[in-house]
Amino acid sequence: MRHRNSNLEGPRVRWTSLRPRPRLAQRTAFRKVEALAVRFLALVVFVALLQAGVAQAQVTLDVNTGSHSNSSNSFNWTHNVGSGSNLVILVAVSLQGTTTVSTVKWNSTSLNCLFAIGVDSNGNAQGSCSSDGNSPSRRSEIWGAALGSPGATSGSVAVTLSGSTSTMAGSASFKNAAQSGSFGTGEGTAGQNSPASLSFSGLSSNGAVMDDIAISTQQPITGLGGSQTSLWSAANGSNIYGSSSYATGAVTSMSQSWTGGSTHWAYIAVPINPATTSGPARKGQTIVGQLVPPNVGNLWQ
Repeated sequence: MRHRNSNLEGPRVRWTSLRPRPRLAQRTAFRKVEALAVRFLALVVFVALLQAGVAQAQVTLDVNTGSHSNSSNSFNWTHNVGSGSNLVILVAVSLQGTTTVSTVKWNSTSLNCLFAIGVDSNGNAQGSCSSDGNSPSRRSEIWGAALGSPGATSGSVAVTLSGSTSTMAGSASFKNAAQSGSFGTGEGTAGQNSPASLSFSGLSSNGAVMDDIAISTQQPITGLGGSQTSLWSAANGSNIYGSSSYATGAVTSMSQSWTGGSTHWAYIAVPINPATTSGPARKGQTIVGQLVPPNVGNLWQ
C-alpha cells in the first residue's frame, strides 16, 4: 500500500474563499434599485388614494322664482324645488326705509340671515342682520338654508317684516351645494354712483355667488358683470327697485350698473360652497383635499 506523506501534500484549497465577493458598487446599485421600487410603490398608492379621494361637483341653479313685490309686513310665493341633490335656497329682499326682515321660511324650514346692510342719506353702509343701523333709506338682505335632497318638492317661501314697507324680493335654489358650511362669508357695500361692485378672493372653482341690490326706481339696473346671470330685476311702484343675479366658478368680482345718475344703493352678495363626495371623480367634478404626493426626490441619489 502506498503511504501518503502528508508533508508532501500541497496546501488545501478553500473553495469558498475563492468565491467572488460583491463589489461595493454592486451593493450600492442594488440598494438604489430597492429604494426606487419602494418609492414607485408609494407613488402608485398615492395615485390610487387620489382617484378615490374627495371630489366636488359644480354648484348650479335649480329653480329661480323671479321677483315678488309687497307693501305689507308679510308676503309669500310659490317655490317648488327640483330633483337635484344637495340643495340650498336663498331669498333676497330689497326694502325701502328702516324696515328689516324678521323671518323667512321655505315650508317648515327656517332660513338664516346671511348678510344685510342699509345705505344712509350720505351713501354710507349701515346696519347688519341684527340692526337697521342709522336710519337707512334702502336696505338689502339675503337669507339662506340647506335643504338636503328632498327630491322634486312643492313649497312656498314666507317672509315677515318688522313693519310695512315697499319691498321687492325673490328666491333661488341651487344644487350640488354643501349641506354643512353651505355659505361663505358675505360681502356688502353702499354708495351713490354707478357701478355697485364687490370683490372676492379664494372662492372655490366649483362654487357660486348670489347678489342683490336695493336701489331707487329712477335708476333701473341696465348692466351686470361679465360672468353674471340675472335672476330678477324689477320695481315695486315708485319706491324701491331690486335686482339679483348669480355667477358660478371662482368668482373674483360682481357688479351691477345703471345709467340714470347718482342715487343711494345697498349692494350685497353671498358665496355658495360646493358639496364634496367620496369616491372617484366623475365628469364635471374636481379633486380636492390635502393629499400630499410622496417625496420621491432624486431616485438615484
